[in-house]
Amino acid sequence: MVSILGGGVDPNTKNHYVAMELLDGPNLASCIDKVPAENIAGLIEQLALAAEFLETKNLCHRDIKPENIILTNEYSHLTLLDFGVLRPIGVSGLTDGENLRAFIGTLRYSSPEFLLRTEDDSILGWRALTFYQIGGVLHDLIMRKPLFFEFSSPYAALVNAVQNEVPNIQSSTASPQLAELAARCLLKDWKVRTKLVEWSHFKLPATADTSISSAKQRVTNRTALAKAQATQNSPGKTKTPKAYDVQAETIETLKMSVRSIRRDNDIFPPVMVSQASGKKPVLKIYFEAAPKLGWTKTVVFQLRIDVLEIPSKAIKISSHVHIGKIKSDDQPTLDSIQVFAGVLNTTAIREALENYIYHVIDVVQQKSDSLGDGWLNHDSSGSGGI
Repeated sequence: MVSILGGGVDPNTKNHYVAMELLDGPNLASCIDKVPAENIAGLIEQLALAAEFLETKNLCHRDIKPENIILTNEYSHLTLLDFGVLRPIGVSGLTDGENLRAFIGTLRYSSPEFLLRTEDDSILGWRALTFYQIGGVLHDLIMRKPLFFEFSSPYAALVNAVQNEVPNIQSSTASPQLAELAARCLLKDWKVRTKLVEWSHFKLPATADTSISSAKQRVTNRTALAKAQATQNSPGKTKTPKAYDVQAETIETLKMSVRSIRRDNDIFPPVMVSQASGKKPVLKIYFEAAPKLGWTKTVVFQLRIDVLEIPSKAIKISSHVHIGKIKSDDQPTLDSIQVFAGVLNTTAIREALENYIYHVIDVVQQKSDSLGDGWLNHDSSGSGGI
């Protein structure tokens, strides 16, 4: 954040003043097309650190946007400024609180709930706005143009876009992981947004993986992301999907992912996939017993798809695992484990599903002799055992 050097009242003019550090660099809005793609993740991490620090002080910036960000050190260092509408969280008696809830800030980078001034005056409620605005900045860095640029005029079109349009975020240079993070930040429902985004999601790994295999995976991920997003509905031209449509699309994505995982990994036996009867949003994946591969019982993954927000296709995929033959009326008696939560994305779902399958099979191989038939008990932490 910009450093404050001092302040006071001029004795002659009686004007109040604040003296801040001089930042010798452009604002992000004026150089959005010049920022190297490899700098994006680092800049967003810096922005999130500044916003998170404010939250620890019980403050919300409320106007995070490219115009309020200065870049220095060859577009690698970010400084957040302009705290004109900063707000203490949960403090009554403010001019824009209680019954005086006029719109403030910047329309283009305001979340739907902030636009309508229906935000929840809590840490979580204001964090939802912060995540949305960081997502807007991330969108601009990836797409190299302002959020909802195509709806800039008339004013009413931009108001409608903030409330209803889902941005299409894709790039041949930025990583799919950043695009997917931006999509989650820009979810319309603030409660869903805060379920799918955490402060830790903005933090970078300690070192970058530059191996050939990782480069190949990044190229594959970018291609898959582009294909997946190319098939999505164009904003404003087709009807909004229903929950069943999103569930059906997710099930097809899961089917395709399972076949791809099986094809690319010869350590798995033949796999069978079936959807639950009655068009329920449940998919069953059967791996037959494979003594030569280290497990002696059939393993059945039962995946359930819940739609969290329809327009943006935000979903949650949860799973139960059954050891041995499973009857059609055999229902889980244990808690499920979350496999994926986010915006429907082929690459992200395939990666999450593959990691989960490997995790389960690892446990099954280790405990093959002691496992009885029935539902597998996932470890409550979801991070190591089952």
